[in-house]
Amino acid sequence: MSLLEDNLDANQANTRVTLTGNSSGGYSGAVFVHAGTLFVNGTTAASSAVSVSAGNGATLAGSGTIGGTVSLSGTFSPGGTARTTANLSTGGFTFNGSSSYRIEMNDATGTSGAATGWDRITSSGVLTCSASPITLNLVSLSVANFNPANNYTWPIASGSSVSGFNTSNFTINTTSFAAFTGTFAVTLSGGNTINLVYTAPTLDRGNRVLFSGSTALCNGATQTYSVTNDLNATSYEWTLPGGWSGTSVTNSIDVTVANPGGTISVVARNSSGDSLPSSLVVAVGVSTSITTQPSTSTQSVCLGTRCTIISCSRRRFFNLPMV
Repeated sequence: MSLLEDNLDANQANTRVTLTGNSSGGYSGAVFVHAGTLFVNGTTAASSAVSVSAGNGATLAGSGTIGGTVSLSGTFSPGGTARTTANLSTGGFTFNGSSSYRIEMNDATGTSGAATGWDRITSSGVLTCSASPITLNLVSLSVANFNPANNYTWPIASGSSVSGFNTSNFTINTTSFAAFTGTFAVTLSGGNTINLVYTAPTLDRGNRVLFSGSTALCNGATQTYSVTNDLNATSYEWTLPGGWSGTSVTNSIDVTVANPGGTISVVARNSSGDSLPSSLVVAVGVSTSITTQPSTSTQSVCLGTRCTIISCSRRRFFNLPMV
């Protein structure tokens, strides 16, 4: 076993002590952290209980194994060095009132307790969390693969069992996390694992998105249709009238229309479900030809639209019927 002490200051709040190596066969007494940070990157004896006091920046950190029990009144922050994600294994673990757990995250879809994931506590004994409040400070380092329109479940602590669990005991602080629009909660699964759960916001169920695009076109014409983008959507599903072609998973689609037209509709989607559809009725006419005198050339016009014919004596407007 070796101890490294650095960054000493007058009140010891910023003092860091790092334990490496295997002390399971050596020191077996209790360990008290009253100020500063103790990094346990090695292994301690099963008889070495660790107690972390409140105040003076008292923090227990590391990526090793604490063989004894842990009583936390201060801060718990897995990671072999500052601002790294890791798993810190312990014996029985108790969250006392006003304790805090700093959960750092690098990758929202990574591995729990790994460098490419988020922090985790793995207790070989009972994980007790009956006190209140227990503050979870969620911190994004360079968090990858986090989309606020998706749902996530992150296991953050586990034991042989969990005692005293109640969601109301936990306070979640997200001021240092990436921007999001959903909600966070703490859940218990399997009777032995505590999870931090992110739920994407529910999409706007009202039909308030507006279409952009023409409602009268000629057969075979191309047209772009779009709806206002819902920032909480991860994709869109478009439904086209028979004979139309086009595909898109965004809020905009390029289509080729076909007679006689019909209703184009779209729904927005995310992990929480689908929005109500937004629809637009589009009339599609066929083309016909008009020949005027004295010209012998023909002009192609779309039935169902308005055309202007100018003669030497007067201008006339014709509405061509839709077929």
